[in-house]
Amino acid sequence: MLSKATVDKKASPALMKVIANFVVFRSCSARDLGKRFRDSEQVELEVGEILYKQGDKPQGVFLIESGSLKVVRSLSDGQRIVIKLVNKRSLSGLEALLSEEKYQDTAYANDKVRAYLLNGSAFLSLIFTNKQSYDGVIELMNKDLISARSRIISLSQKRAKQRLAESILWIGDFFGTDEDKRIKYLLRPKELATISGTTLSNLYKLLAFFELLGFISYKHNNLQLMEPKKLLQFANVDLSNRLK
Repeated sequence: MLSKATVDKKASPALMKVIANFVVFRSCSARDLGKRFRDSEQVELEVGEILYKQGDKPQGVFLIESGSLKVVRSLSDGQRIVIKLVNKRSLSGLEALLSEEKYQDTAYANDKVRAYLLNGSAFLSLIFTNKQSYDGVIELMNKDLISARSRIISLSQKRAKQRLAESILWIGDFFGTDEDKRIKYLLRPKELATISGTTLSNLYKLLAFFELLGFISYKHNNLQLMEPKKLLQFANVDLSNRLK
């Protein structure tokens, strides 16, 4: 069930342009796509609103036209971690639809998001009758699963300083940086704490530590990568006891 979303039962004609340019559907005719997905819902979200939430049953798969999402998983110990960032021109919610299970995660809008909810039955009918579409979906799923698994393993095995260093670089790669190496996204402390799997109080200590080393500059939610190569080395090395 959609939460806090503005839904238009008649999707914008722009859907056909978006869907026709998406890799999974390139082998399909515009006429076939139009017939299958004529009842697709257009969804618009503001920052922080939910596209789908953990425990809900999927109604279809979301095609992201603009904006980006962060996918958050709640663990058994109560910890919440960001396992995936989803950019525009991506599908979201694939795993739950294909496995016929409830969502294991919650997807929040990082910024203004426009997406289309493609009917689940129509989507499954398409990929199971079109080999190229099926292969494209499986490839996307494999990449997502590998990325999410690597993210979870990294958060569970690395120390807090390493997790934060890795998360900062991960965010920078996703949103990009300007000519001064500032991440093109205003990153709130609470959000960064969730992404790096640490507490808010510990985050402030770690950010001060990284600034002291000259790795980053963090002011007014603007995060600047002063020494990205050193930050990468720090994320990957075995830390000595004095850095525990």
